[in-house]
Amino acid sequence: MDFAWSRGTSREPVLRCFVRVARQHGIERPWVEAFLDSMEMDLTVSCYPRYSDLERYVYGSAEVVGLMMARVMRAPDAGLGHARLLGHAMQTTNFLRDVAEDHARGRIYIPLEDLHRFGIDPSSWGPGVPEGRFRALMAHQIRRNMRQYMEAHQGLRYVPPACRFGVALASFSYQSVLYRISRDPVSVWHNRVKNARGDYPPVLWRAAYAAFMA
Repeated sequence: MDFAWSRGTSREPVLRCFVRVARQHGIERPWVEAFLDSMEMDLTVSCYPRYSDLERYVYGSAEVVGLMMARVMRAPDAGLGHARLLGHAMQTTNFLRDVAEDHARGRIYIPLEDLHRFGIDPSSWGPGVPEGRFRALMAHQIRRNMRQYMEAHQGLRYVPPACRFGVALASFSYQSVLYRISRDPVSVWHNRVKNARGDYPPVLWRAAYAAFMA
């Protein structure tokens, strides 16, 4: 990466294309390094004691992706904070959706302090967690996640018009998954929650309204 970044090219085609785009659009090297750091964390870190600990991982795994996309879309710097927050919100929804898959890999992406808050012993984390406590835990996560989306959407006005609908559509698609999880949180242990065909018309309408009419 050091050689490719300093020279602006590489023999590796993927890296060569990325570095070219990064230099063209002003993607900052610390963002790339943060992304690589978070990917490395997945090799050694299986849980996060506090929300502040998880935030470091989410910054590198998702927030910087929002920052990079904002630069490629040529959004003004005033919108970068919202781009970070939208990346954070979408990653959080991934965490809630993928609870069972992450558990199978020996990982917990819900802060341990939150498990303790709702009376859940991390050593017993799994499908057998008391249902009432798990539902309360998930309700807390979902409320926080939805607030993140609401704050992030205040920055839609900074997204160039040609890109605004795509950003809104991705966000509302994720929010629709979050809503499905909220209806039956326990289902995340048994099935991968995803949007049904009937979910897409309202998602499309909400995205269009947010992008073109709000």
